[in-house]
Amino acid sequence: MQGEERLRFRSWFVRTVEHAIEYCDESRLVVKDQAFDRLGLTDAAIAAVSRHSYLFLTDDLELHVTLLKRGVDAINFTHLQQLSWTL
Repeated sequence: MQGEERLRFRSWFVRTVEHAIEYCDESRLVVKDQAFDRLGLTDAAIAAVSRHSYLFLTDDLELHVTLLKRGVDAINFTHLQQLSWTL
């Protein structure tokens, strides 16, 4: 994005972030999650915060499978790309 479109998006993004509720877990707790050994810190933190019942969009197969096993709504972005190629 460039120019006016970029400015509008950034303005919207600032307003959205200012009203967002953020959830996070301390890293020392995340490394105790069963997913840490397979996924690493960042994806294990995403898996841990999934208990708040959000819809997750990812292109990471391991994270996608982990979220589904936890009963979390998750969409693999790669699947969406493949679907658009067949339309």
